[in-house]
Amino acid sequence: MDDNTPLAAPSAIDLASITALRDALLERRTTDLIIDVSAVEKIGGLGVQVLIAAADAWSQDGRTLTIVNGSEAFLETLRLTAADELLELCR
Repeated sequence: MDDNTPLAAPSAIDLASITALRDALLERRTTDLIIDVSAVEKIGGLGVQVLIAAADAWSQDGRTLTIVNGSEAFLETLRLTAADELLELCR
Protein backbone atom coordinates (compact mmCIF):
# COMPACT_ATOMS: atom_id res chain seq x y z
CA MET A 1 0.00 0.00 0.00
CA ASP A 2 1.29 3.44 -0.96
CA ASP A 3 1.87 5.63 2.09
CA ASN A 4 0.18 8.56 0.32
CA THR A 5 -3.06 6.67 -0.28
CA PRO A 6 -5.77 8.04 2.00
CA LEU A 7 -7.32 5.61 4.45
CA ALA A 8 -11.04 5.44 3.64
CA ALA A 9 -13.16 5.40 6.79
CA PRO A 10 -16.18 3.07 6.78
CA SER A 11 -19.70 4.45 6.42
CA ALA A 12 -20.40 3.61 10.06
CA ILE A 13 -17.67 4.11 12.64
CA ASP A 14 -19.23 2.20 15.48
CA LEU A 15 -18.70 -0.85 17.67
CA ALA A 16 -18.96 -3.21 14.69
CA SER A 17 -16.23 -1.47 12.66
CA ILE A 18 -13.96 0.05 15.27
CA THR A 19 -11.52 -2.87 15.55
CA ALA A 20 -10.87 -2.90 11.80
CA LEU A 21 -10.39 0.88 11.79
CA ARG A 22 -8.01 0.71 14.76
CA ASP A 23 -5.99 -2.03 13.04
CA ALA A 24 -5.80 0.01 9.82
CA LEU A 25 -4.58 3.01 11.81
CA LEU A 26 -1.93 0.95 13.60
CA GLU A 27 -0.63 -0.40 10.26
CA ARG A 28 0.17 3.19 9.26
CA ARG A 29 1.42 4.41 12.62
CA THR A 30 4.88 5.40 11.36
CA THR A 31 3.66 7.41 8.36
CA ASP A 32 1.92 10.69 7.77
CA LEU A 33 -1.73 9.81 7.32
CA ILE A 34 -4.76 11.15 5.52
CA ILE A 35 -8.15 9.76 6.53
CA ASP A 36 -10.99 10.25 4.05
CA VAL A 37 -14.30 10.44 5.93
CA SER A 38 -16.52 11.33 2.97
CA ALA A 39 -18.50 8.07 3.25
CA VAL A 40 -19.18 8.36 6.99
CA GLU A 41 -22.91 8.38 7.66
CA LYS A 42 -22.66 7.53 11.36
CA ILE A 43 -19.95 7.83 13.98
CA GLY A 44 -20.38 6.95 17.62
CA GLY A 45 -18.57 8.20 20.67
CA LEU A 46 -16.13 5.28 20.55
CA GLY A 47 -15.20 6.24 16.99
CA VAL A 48 -14.56 9.81 18.05
CA GLN A 49 -12.36 8.55 20.90
CA VAL A 50 -10.31 6.32 18.57
CA LEU A 51 -9.71 9.20 16.17
CA ILE A 52 -8.71 11.53 19.02
CA ALA A 53 -6.30 8.88 20.31
CA ALA A 54 -4.87 8.49 16.80
CA ALA A 55 -4.40 12.25 16.48
CA ASP A 56 -2.55 12.28 19.80
CA ALA A 57 -0.38 9.31 18.80
CA TRP A 58 0.55 10.84 15.45
CA SER A 59 1.39 14.12 17.15
CA GLN A 60 3.61 12.38 19.70
CA ASP A 61 5.37 10.58 16.85
CA GLY A 62 6.02 13.89 15.08
CA ARG A 63 3.79 12.83 12.19
CA THR A 64 0.78 14.48 10.61
CA LEU A 65 -2.73 13.11 10.60
CA THR A 66 -5.22 14.90 8.37
CA ILE A 67 -8.93 14.22 8.03
CA VAL A 68 -10.39 15.13 4.64
CA ASN A 69 -13.76 15.29 2.93
CA GLY A 70 -15.79 15.44 6.12
CA SER A 71 -19.33 14.31 5.45
CA GLU A 72 -22.08 16.38 7.03
CA ALA A 73 -22.89 13.53 9.45
CA PHE A 74 -19.24 13.25 10.49
CA LEU A 75 -18.79 16.97 11.04
CA GLU A 76 -22.10 17.31 12.89
CA THR A 77 -21.12 14.54 15.31
CA LEU A 78 -17.79 16.23 15.98
CA ARG A 79 -19.58 19.50 16.69
CA LEU A 80 -22.10 17.81 18.99
CA THR A 81 -19.38 15.99 20.94
CA ALA A 82 -17.17 19.09 21.10
CA ALA A 83 -14.35 17.16 19.46
CA ASP A 84 -12.56 20.38 18.60
CA GLU A 85 -9.21 18.61 18.30
CA LEU A 86 -10.56 16.53 15.41
CA LEU A 87 -12.34 19.47 13.82
CA GLU A 88 -8.98 21.24 13.61
CA LEU A 89 -7.60 18.29 11.61
CA CYS A 90 -10.43 18.39 9.06
CA ARG A 91 -9.85 19.91 5.64
